[in-house]
Amino acid sequence: MSPRRSLVTGLSETPNVTEQEKKFVFGSDDESMEPITESKLNAFAKIDNSQNTEEVLPQYRGRVPLTTRCDPKLASALKRASLKRQLEGLETCQIQEIIEEAVETWLKEHGYY
Repeated sequence: MSPRRSLVTGLSETPNVTEQEKKFVFGSDDESMEPITESKLNAFAKIDNSQNTEEVLPQYRGRVPLTTRCDPKLASALKRASLKRQLEGLETCQIQEIIEEAVETWLKEHGYY
């Protein structure tokens, strides 16, 4: 296996590097490429206590991958429920949909959503 190297080293050793790739590694004057600062983070995470909701951070737009480990019995039951609901033609038959519905319910019950 070849030794690991940094992005900067890789760019210096790689010919035909585009400007966009250089901006990604070295940073840019372009505002869209700037790192998120504490003040920007606070601006995105304004909390409205009357509705108990938060604005979504820009990196969390659309679907966000979330991985976790669970008990094998739970995973089997979840897969079985998904397949059974799919065969019966019921709505909410995908594992992702079932998990989202269950987690959302839990978060609402405990005041987080």
